[in-house]
Amino acid sequence: MLKLSSVSTITGLNISDFLAQNTSLENRYTPLDVAASLAEGEYLADANLTNTAQIPNYFRLDTRVSYRFNSEKLSGSISLDIQNILNTKNTNGVGYSVELNELYFRTHSSGFVHVLAFTFNFQPPLIPCLRVHT
Repeated sequence: MLKLSSVSTITGLNISDFLAQNTSLENRYTPLDVAASLAEGEYLADANLTNTAQIPNYFRLDTRVSYRFNSEKLSGSISLDIQNILNTKNTNGVGYSVELNELYFRTHSSGFVHVLAFTFNFQPPLIPCLRVHT
């Protein structure tokens, strides 16, 4: 994950607490042996080209808005995380079509994923300690 910006405060509103770009650059696969696959009617990898092809890059833009508060008895935060702001459809795998005898890319979009989170920390009251002197 590549962090594009960061804002930090002790108490108050954090807009764009993080605006992150998630990318994946190393998804490799082995190309199809066209002649052998056509003869067998199933995917057969080209052993001479093991892991030489690459799935297209993955991209997803995420952000977060949070509010942090502090008082004597209670502190905490409320935040909203939003993933895949642009609703990007990414390639997540490679499939094989028997009818066409070729590989194709499968795409997937998780859509907008939002997470609303609450964190509360209660401060216990101070209890005086009794000391016994001997």
